[in-house]
Amino acid sequence: AARRSYPTLYRIPGWETPASREYVASLDAAISKGWMEPAIVVSVDVREGIVLLNSPVFGQWEDFMVDEVVPFIDERYRTIPRDDGRAIMGHSTGGYGAMILAARHPGVWGAVGLNDASMWAGCSLPVNELPADFDDYSSSSGYIRAWMQVAIAAAYEPSSPLLFRGALIGDGGQVIEPPWDAYCLRHEAGVQLYADALLRLATVQVLVAGGTGGVSNKRPNSDMWRDMQALGVGGALIEMPGTHGGDRGTRFVLLARGILPKLYSGYPDARAQTTAWSDIKVARATP
Repeated sequence: AARRSYPTLYRIPGWETPASREYVASLDAAISKGWMEPAIVVSVDVREGIVLLNSPVFGQWEDFMVDEVVPFIDERYRTIPRDDGRAIMGHSTGGYGAMILAARHPGVWGAVGLNDASMWAGCSLPVNELPADFDDYSSSSGYIRAWMQVAIAAAYEPSSPLLFRGALIGDGGQVIEPPWDAYCLRHEAGVQLYADALLRLATVQVLVAGGTGGVSNKRPNSDMWRDMQALGVGGALIEMPGTHGGDRGTRFVLLARGILPKLYSGYPDARAQTTAWSDIKVARATP
């Protein structure tokens, strides 16, 4: 009998989160009950607090994902080794990383799923919260460290105390000319910059936390989705009860259910096929 190959879901957790098994029970239950199709899930360890971008300071993470992780998985597992067999998903800063990786590397992943993604990254400069010098990076909040990683990847300047070029700031403290537009997908300029890559995606499923009294990235995701819809990107904006980090297992399954039907569903692995002897036809040799 032939062995089936499966679509692959690459999942990037939230800030400072190891590659855990927190979704395994939810996925197993959803697959066994027929709520979603089987898939290979690759969870990326970001316990160091890493936004997966190429950076002269933090490492070449985009290259690692595209040139090392994806080929490694395709060589060792029964994947569908092309973009319409892969999706990239993420929660919080992992969601931002998933979206920017898919936008900046067309032809690697064919769909995206975001769980209350940090789509503010690279878009709004927290002027009053930044440290005075990069030496204070490690003592800054996770929010500030994530934002600084994006800024350094986008606008590296080794002579700057913070290692990135600053923006032109107006009298009211607003950012007038951010040098990192290519890393901001909350605004129309960034969406338009990646128009060709975004339109190649089979679907972009954007889930936001709609609860009150806690952290939610609803607004920046809604802004991004509005501009993607205007561009013609297919997908959905989904609002669920709860706050930013709530019920991640259910949310992952919901995103997977929206993504998997849009991917190639799998095919037999020719290397595992067997042939019945009765099916072999041999022409008689001419005397």
